Amino acid sequence: MRYSFCGGKTAMQRQQTSAPAPAAQRIEGSIAATGTRDIAWAWLASPTVRYPHASMGSNTHAGSLHVISRTGAAYSLQLPLPRVFEDLQPAPGGYGWRWAR
Repeated sequence: MRYSFCGGKTAMQRQQTSAPAPAAQRIEGSIAATGTRDIAWAWLASPTVRYPHASMGSNTHAGSLHVISRTGAAYSLQLPLPRVFEDLQPAPGGYGWRWAR
């Protein structure tokens, strides 16, 4: 997945207003990312404090990843306890799941 944030903060704000309605459930301070191939949108959700260390300035982390494909199919991955996504946006493909704790 590649991100389309080339236009700086203003472009990111515009992009977030066009994100699909379910992306509004993403964790606070995070962004819904757009893809360039099969993935249209991806975001992190399910706020949790089950991994309490403030790596990003907060004890709240994401417990799930949500994806909408270009065909409109929706997918989600809920991590088992005590795992979390320790990030504010989905990582590009190839970076993989190593950022899931």
